Amino acid sequence: MELRTDPFKVQTSCHVDSKDVNNWLRTPFIDVGDAKSLYIEMIFTMRKCVKHSDPEKIQTCQETYNLYHFQADWDFANTDMPTWDAPTYILVDKIPAKHLGESSNDLPLNNVTKFVPLKQDLRGIYFAFQDTGACVSLISIKVYYKMCPNVTQAYAFFRETPTGTKSNDNVARNGTCVPNARTSSQPKFFCTSDGTWDILVGECRCDPGYEGRDGSSCIGKCNFCVF
Repeated sequence: MELRTDPFKVQTSCHVDSKDVNNWLRTPFIDVGDAKSLYIEMIFTMRKCVKHSDPEKIQTCQETYNLYHFQADWDFANTDMPTWDAPTYILVDKIPAKHLGESSNDLPLNNVTKFVPLKQDLRGIYFAFQDTGACVSLISIKVYYKMCPNVTQAYAFFRETPTGTKSNDNVARNGTCVPNARTSSQPKFFCTSDGTWDILVGECRCDPGYEGRDGSSCIGKCNFCVF
């Protein structure tokens, strides 16, 4: 499920010959809903650092940028915005460009996705991007989370469940017996990190006088039906 689909304008920074570059870009506040973790997909271009005879210019040019996040309980950025510096935020990762352009006419796209676990007592999140001397254009950002959908198995209903706080987590969800069924052993289904259900244990069984249909419903038996 995507948390934000509004288009972003392309953001560009290219100060490769300047010293002490420290450019920042922050997203709006993103309400995370029931998510336990997020994915952020970034599409960007980056110019290759050109060779200089001046050693200082070689040192200032970068071919990466930094991705940070900051969780909050409400959108306070316009009234009490965090200081624009690295210690305020939590570093997600240093983002390198796999594909570097040689010139403004040769800028292949890079597509990088990062996994971000969330604290469960905070309502939303900001993402921040720090440029320290790259020639980079951020084309698009997509923030989303994965969820296992509503499903009925073994005559038990399992409510949609967000994936866990680790990229390889399985989240257990107890099921509720469908009408006219009762618990044989507590039904439990595991929501995997890719948003699919796996490993079902336990089950519900149809009550006496009812027969099961495809593991999803219990229908009253018809002893004197005329067709």
